[in-house]
Amino acid sequence: MLRYAIAGLLLLTLVGCDEEDSGSTIDPANIDRAEAQCLDDGGQWLQRGSGRFCLRLTPDGGQSCSTRSDCSTQCLARSRTCAPADPMFGCNEVIGSNGLVTTLCVE
Repeated sequence: MLRYAIAGLLLLTLVGCDEEDSGSTIDPANIDRAEAQCLDDGGQWLQRGSGRFCLRLTPDGGQSCSTRSDCSTQCLARSRTCAPADPMFGCNEVIGSNGLVTTLCVE
């Protein structure tokens, strides 16, 4: 899951780059396709800072969990429930598939 979080952060960083300032060659059509896919999947296309991202409600949000494998995204350590949305920004203590509690930070 950490790989997915890192990949998501990289995507947010790339989407948030201003082509003129960064020299990036991101095709705006790719962003439009990502937004369309997000909306088609029932997500919300939102802006955070200078980046844009897809926020999706999880199918099992609020259900009890004891490990990451009990959830479609994350098992929150404090409440022992599945995360209500993906991504969850900020730092959250999560329970991994191995049952260990770690802190996951997403900006």
